[in-house]
Amino acid sequence: MDFYLTQKLRKRFFKTEKVMGQSIEDAQLIEKTETKTDPFYHWHGTLSEIGHDELFIFTHNTTGMTLTFLNLVEDELIEFIDLFEEGLTQLLSRFGFPEHIISQYTQSVNGHRLTKATDMKKIGKNSIVQAALGRFTDLIDEDYLTQEALSYALSSLKSHADGHDESRLTHFYNEWVKTFGPIQLTIPMAECEIRLKLEHQKDSIRLIHTPLNLPFGALHEIIQTVFLWENSHFYQFVLDDGSRLTSSRQIAEMEYYAISEDRQLFSGDTTFLSDVLSTEDNRKLTYVYDFGDNWEHSITIRKVWVSSEAVPPKLLMMMGNPVPENSGGPDGYKYMMDVINDPEHENHEQLKEWLSDYIPRLYSQNTVEAINLQLDYKFK
Repeated sequence: MDFYLTQKLRKRFFKTEKVMGQSIEDAQLIEKTETKTDPFYHWHGTLSEIGHDELFIFTHNTTGMTLTFLNLVEDELIEFIDLFEEGLTQLLSRFGFPEHIISQYTQSVNGHRLTKATDMKKIGKNSIVQAALGRFTDLIDEDYLTQEALSYALSSLKSHADGHDESRLTHFYNEWVKTFGPIQLTIPMAECEIRLKLEHQKDSIRLIHTPLNLPFGALHEIIQTVFLWENSHFYQFVLDDGSRLTSSRQIAEMEYYAISEDRQLFSGDTTFLSDVLSTEDNRKLTYVYDFGDNWEHSITIRKVWVSSEAVPPKLLMMMGNPVPENSGGPDGYKYMMDVINDPEHENHEQLKEWLSDYIPRLYSQNTVEAINLQLDYKFK
């Protein structure tokens, strides 16, 4: 396997060998490789600074899939190959790769070489990943060397490289099939019933299929999509044991403004569904959106199974209309429906104007087909 390193990162490896008085384990640190290897085994590495932290970034040169590691010191860099393989196994396992299949990739190489990066196109691919880091800095966890959640988020971005409009992980999977042949993925799936609780009215219901190898932040996006929410407010998931999950950004803001020191509030961006949900544990949970209007959704895990292919979340069935953003909670929505259905009401025209943007969107986007097109684009 060949790792093409920027000058700054190469210096760190040279320094490591000097300080530790030994060579990088299971790898050659060389100026230029003469070995011809399949491009599927090529990675590009660089070193980036995030505040006071060092982030080591390794991008797969063919697909853009990315692994990240935080604050590696000399004794960890000496064992870099083992650490890299551990991070790769964690990431691909989230995507459904069995460990024995992952070993096929890591053990079929003719040695590991750490060499100088000279191809500007490959350097550019790695730079694209660095440019996207600003969107995900809240995922950086100083308690871990292997930044699993950050790697998953960066690798879930659309590739748009070489004409591929798919996530970097999906692109990697497709290239894997070309190189090794078909594989059986093991992706846990769940059928979820989501009810938007509306007082004095029938619940608005959505039935979805979703992979469980997604973080809770992705389930938040799914719910936002199927209920036509606009993702403009805070949210939280409440589990059976009382613990709660919300966005990393919200937690950071609450800590910055000293709003709360809640020990049961965890990041939904770094906690994966498969770590928490099953038909036995946390089979029912609550999702609350917009703490002002307080839209409460009950979620029931109806069944769980394993899929042998990567599929995006899918809306199966819907009952009842969604609710407009900022409509005042269940009581405000009831009042709104009374007014909009009464042309003689003094506030009818004013409310009709307020809904002028929402109603066309309701008619054009509130269908199973339209919503599934959005889900397919977001999670392909």
